[in-house]
Amino acid sequence: MGEGMIVVAVETYIVRVWVPADGQAPPVSLHGTISHVESGRDGAFGDAAELLRFLQGDASSAGDREALSGSSREPEPGG
Repeated sequence: MGEGMIVVAVETYIVRVWVPADGQAPPVSLHGTISHVESGRDGAFGDAAELLRFLQGDASSAGDREALSGSSREPEPGG
C-alpha cells in the first residue's frame, strides 16, 4: 500500500449477478444478490444503485442494509 494509507477494515461480500442465457437479450439493468460473508446479511438488487446502497449501508450501519434486503441472520457464536 502507499505510504500514509491506513486500512481500517476489510469486509468480504459474495455478489451474484444474473446474466441472460445464450440467445436471450441482455437485461435492461443490473440484477442479482449480495451477501456479507461475516454477518450472513443478504439481499437482492435490481439495479446498480441498490447494490451501492447495500454496500454504503454496510459501511455506515446494519439498519440500512436490512432495509434493502429485509433479511438478516444472526452471526454464529464465536464467528
